[in-house]
Amino acid sequence: MLVQTASIHGLRRGDYDDLLARGWFRGNGIVYRSEVVCIDSQVYGIRNIRFPVFAFSMRRSHRKLFAKNNSRFTLRIGTPRCDKRREELYRGLVPRFKAFVHSSLADVLLSPQSGAEFDAMEIAVYDGEELVAVSYVDVGERSMASILCLYDQRYNRDSLGMYTMLAEIDLAKKLGIDYYYPGYVLDQPSAFDYK
Repeated sequence: MLVQTASIHGLRRGDYDDLLARGWFRGNGIVYRSEVVCIDSQVYGIRNIRFPVFAFSMRRSHRKLFAKNNSRFTLRIGTPRCDKRREELYRGLVPRFKAFVHSSLADVLLSPQSGAEFDAMEIAVYDGEELVAVSYVDVGERSMASILCLYDQRYNRDSLGMYTMLAEIDLAKKLGIDYYYPGYVLDQPSAFDYK
């Protein structure tokens, strides 16, 4: 098996937890499991990451970044939205994505018409009234999966990708979630190693 897919229609929260535990991930209208990914004409093995939320403790550098960005930015947690600014952030990062690229952000987000019964949420980061980053997560009964993070590249030095990941973990703790899935790393050193 290199890739398996299944419909997301009617997928219940507990079933989604079970799929995540077995290495499945949500895509556009499907869930899939893959052993490999092709990036720049090279094939890499995938190692899915999962860790217990309550066993996680921030390193000193994480605590410093989280505190600094919490004092500078405003976080708003809610239902995923797709608007002009969010699509703009998505288009700005598409050249950096190396696998599983969709034509628009709307194609990535979980549509209510999908019939899935688990929750999708967004964590939006604002600098004043300007949206500068947004991350999307799926929430099952016991698990949270990070789907995508978008950020304004003018804020690179603020590490908004790491900041939203820490905010996702913080949200998972507040929701009483047992497991967090930040995605995957490759079987060779890569840009995914920050996870």
